[in-house]
Amino acid sequence: MPAAPPAPRPPAAPRLDEELGAVPDGWDVGDDDLVGQLELAGVDLAGADLSLVDVQGCRITGARLAGSRWYRGGWRDVEVADSDLSTAAFPDSGWTRVAVRASRLTGTNLAGDVLEDVAVTGCTAGLANLRQARLRRVVVRDTSLVEADLGAARLEDVLFDGCDLGGAQFSQARLSRVTFRRCRLEGLQGVDGLAGAVVEPLDVTELTLQLAAALRITVRL
Repeated sequence: MPAAPPAPRPPAAPRLDEELGAVPDGWDVGDDDLVGQLELAGVDLAGADLSLVDVQGCRITGARLAGSRWYRGGWRDVEVADSDLSTAAFPDSGWTRVAVRASRLTGTNLAGDVLEDVAVTGCTAGLANLRQARLRRVVVRDTSLVEADLGAARLEDVLFDGCDLGGAQFSQARLSRVTFRRCRLEGLQGVDGLAGAVVEPLDVTELTLQLAAALRITVRL
């Protein structure tokens, strides 16, 4: 009997100081800024267009970041909770040791970015764009990724646990140590991109039928 594939390696948690600074009155962020060691509670950067901004060692809660753009920026050691990042874009950027909980990531654009040591829990991330992104040590739990685009992405040590991946795109993706556990996989696009993945029961039958269709195999039920 062949050995079981190795389980994905878990992500490292964000490294935050025990006490973070409060946002000062009149606080704002501009291009080339370093935002560090702050408790960013309730900040409103919706629609902001920012370049070369690094966010490090911060906790972001109840924030409005919808439609914001972070060009060539980096988020490192950041916790995000109860915030709206829908349609936010991070061109030529990256996330390192980032944890996102109970937030909106609908249509968030991380195409081509590098995500290392990232945990996403209890979020809505339908239509998220991760095309050609590189994911290393990433866990996504109890999150909707309906019609998310992971085409041509590279995934290493990634766990999808209790997620809705209905209609998600995996065409030309490359997977190494990737596990799908208790996930809805109905209508996946590019199922050939799941080569090498481990799929644990919930929607194994649906995935089997999709693989059979991709290989032009007729299944009589």
